Amino acid sequence: MADKQIRVDEKVHKQIVKIARSNFRGIGDQIAFWASKDCPHPIEMREEKDVTVSIMEDGKSTDQTLRVFLCKQCRRHIVVSDHEELTEKIGKIISE
Repeated sequence: MADKQIRVDEKVHKQIVKIARSNFRGIGDQIAFWASKDCPHPIEMREEKDVTVSIMEDGKSTDQTLRVFLCKQCRRHIVVSDHEELTEKIGKIISE
């Protein structure tokens, strides 16, 4: 039977708790969400891209750069960002 605990630094644990709560999830559910969005193929199959996103809010534009990977095996895009809401929006757009 595998150990079900994932050991992380205290600072990382606090960040995960904050992210999970902001998404109305428990820690386990947040980690499951992340795992479901990732690609299981080796990183050697991934092509890295930098994508700059400009968002217009309240008449002001803010630019954010995201790291995006395209898996050459399953053709799935993996968006890497600390901006969860933006990540979801971009993921939907580029996967269509």
